[in-house]
Amino acid sequence: MRSNIIGGAQMNRFVAIIESPGHLWSEHAVVDLVRQVRICRCSDAHDAQTIAACLNIQFQEREAKQLEDAK
Repeated sequence: MRSNIIGGAQMNRFVAIIESPGHLWSEHAVVDLVRQVRICRCSDAHDAQTIAACLNIQFQEREAKQLEDAK
């Protein structure tokens, strides 16, 4: 079973990296990030694709909201 438990400092770092402006996530970048902050053992491509898709959707939604707010 995989451990998805991370500490507060790790979570803060993860959130800071995710929220970096202008960053879309590739599978490779996700695997790297996950290894860096030790969120889980994201070794298979399916996990990486799923996480990348989630992060990219969140990024695009945030960008769209910022564009809306700017109008």
